[in-house]
Amino acid sequence: MRTNRVLASPAPVCHLTEFGGSAVNLLLRSWIEDPANGVTNIKGAVLLGLWDAFKWQRIEIPFPQRDLRIRDLPLTASLYRAAEADVAGAGR
Repeated sequence: MRTNRVLASPAPVCHLTEFGGSAVNLLLRSWIEDPANGVTNIKGAVLLGLWDAFKWQRIEIPFPQRDLRIRDLPLTASLYRAAEADVAGAGR
């Protein structure tokens, strides 16, 4: 059984398409030996190879972080906090 592979000619290319809020978007283009034998398996292998190359070069992909600020607590939350403080104080 023949394995499908990326061809060396024409050479694969990588285009930087966009800087996102938490991303660098790349477009990878290549020719493969046997498209009828499957494109998804080759795409997966290429992406895993890219992932391994990033790890080898110590390139980290940070995950987005969000901060949540609560400006005003509802009355029920304030009462709950007061009750917790009373219970904590009673245990002393």
